[in-house]
Amino acid sequence: MYLVNKVTKEDCADLSEMLQEEFSYIDLSEKKIFSKIDNENFFLIKCHQKNIILGFAELEFFEGEARLNAIFVEEAFRGQGIATKLLHKVFHEAKRRRVHTIFLLVKEGNFPAKELYIKNDFNYIKMHNKELDKSKVEVWEKHVN
Repeated sequence: MYLVNKVTKEDCADLSEMLQEEFSYIDLSEKKIFSKIDNENFFLIKCHQKNIILGFAELEFFEGEARLNAIFVEEAFRGQGIATKLLHKVFHEAKRRRVHTIFLLVKEGNFPAKELYIKNDFNYIKMHNKELDKSKVEVWEKHVN
């Protein structure tokens, strides 16, 4: 059974190591993750089984909207609904905080991620004006009810 809970300070080192390669363009150092845990503008969650972290999501709050900065599932555990569980927890928190819209950036060629977003009612909005890792980037959003 997989559990979804808030990230704790004890998780920071493991998360930083796990996420560095996938999100090399974002500062996900242990210190940076640690600084976000008690910051009310961020919501960091993990999916885990016992003490093993299988997935992670980070939501950042702004006035009336939020940005999904990262969602990640370890490769060996993909296709098991973990990302969907993380997204549902993100949606619940967004509703709790009265957020109207969640937006995200996704690399144009990341088809598995875009399939996940489509299944969870995100819509393509436009191309972003910058690149990540030499890839074009799309803006997607979901209206939270």
